[in-house]
Amino acid sequence: NGITNVIAGDPLRKAADQSLTVRCAELGGCISSVSMVYLSTSCDTTITQGIVAAHYEAYSSSFQLVGGPVNFTVALNTSRLQPGRRYRICSDLDGTGPNRTG
Repeated sequence: NGITNVIAGDPLRKAADQSLTVRCAELGGCISSVSMVYLSTSCDTTITQGIVAAHYEAYSSSFQLVGGPVNFTVALNTSRLQPGRRYRICSDLDGTGPNRTG
């Protein structure tokens, strides 16, 4: 996973457009407008196309990271997620390329 940490900010709320900023590795890290992320209770490492549709309270839809070269932002739809529940940041750094989600 090329994401090294989440940049501290306001807690995510249950809403359609929540901004999340992450820091990515300088080498082999994220690619603006290519790398995809989503929030989930566990990351599905079988996904290779980066595209994930929301599933109830288990995970959000995936969206592309923008920015760089180290700090990237994503606008996530967290409206289906459960407030107070712990979620992981799952990423597919090559987006719709052949590499798997981590």
